[in-house]
Amino acid sequence: MPLDPLAYVQTASVVSHVLQTRCDGYLKRTHGLSWPGFTVLRTLRQSGPTSAKRLTAALACTHSNITGIVDRLERDGWVKRSRSTEDRRVIYLELTEKGKQIDEVEEGLHRFLTLSLGQWFGEAHPLFERLQALEALMGEGPEA
Repeated sequence: MPLDPLAYVQTASVVSHVLQTRCDGYLKRTHGLSWPGFTVLRTLRQSGPTSAKRLTAALACTHSNITGIVDRLERDGWVKRSRSTEDRRVIYLELTEKGKQIDEVEEGLHRFLTLSLGQWFGEAHPLFERLQALEALMGEGPEA
């Protein structure tokens, strides 16, 4: 009997929320970061200086949401804003020296998850493979 798609969505949502809450708690205790702030820093590390508009698209959230996250990251010294020399309306976001420590933050979070969730994050897991396949399918299918 196939799995009810709604049950799958609900379970994935609950698991995602629990994992993000655990990550958020660890990041706040150890670095004063939120989970959304951490994901912004990771994205900037991977892409280099990026416009707020591009960051909004990459993280699938609203512009006002990104603005609030970036305001806090800038206030705490993780990122800086700079205007484009070609178009003054465009603002680029980039990591500061403190922000470039994201690798260390990520290593600590990885250790925390490994210790707190045991072997679940060990070798390739069929559930992870299914989630990746679902993510790829969502990029191809019709939008709501």
